[in-house]
Amino acid sequence: MMKLLLTIFRLTTISILTLLSFACGAPNRFQEVSDRYIFLVRHAEKQSDGTRDPSLTKAGQQRAKNLIQILSGKNIKRIYSTRYKRTTQTAKPLADEIGINIEIYDPDKLSQFAKNIMSRDENILVVGHSNTTPALVELLGGESLGKMAESEYSFIYFLTISGNKVTTQRLYSSANRANIQE
Repeated sequence: MMKLLLTIFRLTTISILTLLSFACGAPNRFQEVSDRYIFLVRHAEKQSDGTRDPSLTKAGQQRAKNLIQILSGKNIKRIYSTRYKRTTQTAKPLADEIGINIEIYDPDKLSQFAKNIMSRDENILVVGHSNTTPALVELLGGESLGKMAESEYSFIYFLTISGNKVTTQRLYSSANRANIQE
């Protein structure tokens, strides 16, 4: 009888300790931690037509199409763009390819937008501008690696979010073909 009580006590203790470890958030080898990705690009090359809202040049249209090859297979669930032609035209080929709508964000409210992005557990593409893209990278916890020149269109910021850790890679994309270099 004493042996039976001792066995029951041991099993009960193990069960309680196991439940406490789950309740306290102890690591569990059965839980999977999945990374999520945020890609940020400046709009592709724009025309110099003297307007405030120019369209993309032919090179810009090609760079926008190249995003399909570069980001296909990355499980992008949301695409955000400002409401300018050059940003929506940059986002459109990929959005059409994967069958999702482009969501418009206000570049004057980057802090709020960054919080919105961080609250989502999905892979995202954000198309912005030379002044807003590096700023948004930093608001998301990444490293912008310096300012973006007005003539620069080739960088893709690739943020990997794993728990509370954000790592930044800045990739280079060619306007002529879909190649990536770190």
